[in-house]
Amino acid sequence: MDRPFPLGRFLLRFLKTAKPKDIAAAEKDLQAIYAQMEPQLPEMMALSDSMMLDLLGIKPEFCVRAMAYICADGLLVDEIWLVEASSAENLETLKLLAKTRLDSQKDIYQSYAPAQYATLEQGVIVTDGNYLAFIVSQDAGSLADLFLG
Repeated sequence: MDRPFPLGRFLLRFLKTAKPKDIAAAEKDLQAIYAQMEPQLPEMMALSDSMMLDLLGIKPEFCVRAMAYICADGLLVDEIWLVEASSAENLETLKLLAKTRLDSQKDIYQSYAPAQYATLEQGVIVTDGNYLAFIVSQDAGSLADLFLG
C-alpha cells in the first residue's frame, strides 16, 4: 500500500483544520477600531440593541457583535456600523440593510441638505471576512482603511 507523500499529509491536515470560508481568518477588535475612528468623527451617539433594530433593522441574531453610532447632531448624517455577522448569509442581509439605509438617507437629504448629501455620497460599505463596516463620513475612505487594518 502506498503511503501519502509529505505534501499529501500536509494537505490532509490543512483540509481538516481549515476554517469555513464564511468565518473571518483574523478576529477584529471592533471597539479598538472605533476608538481609532473617533477622532475623525463629530460627536457620535451609540445606539442600543433596540435602537439598532428599530432604526436600522439590525436583528441580534444577525450578529455575533455589533456597534452602531449616529451623529449626536441631528443635522449631520455621519454614521458608523461595525458588525461581526453570525454567518455569510447574515452578512449579505446586513449589506442589504446598509445599502437600503444609505439610499434612504440620500433620498431624504438630496434636496433638503445638499452638503449632507455630499457626505452621504462618500459613504461606503466594506466587508472583511464576516465583518462589515458601514461608514458615512467625509473621511469615509480613511476610516475604511482603519477598519481593514
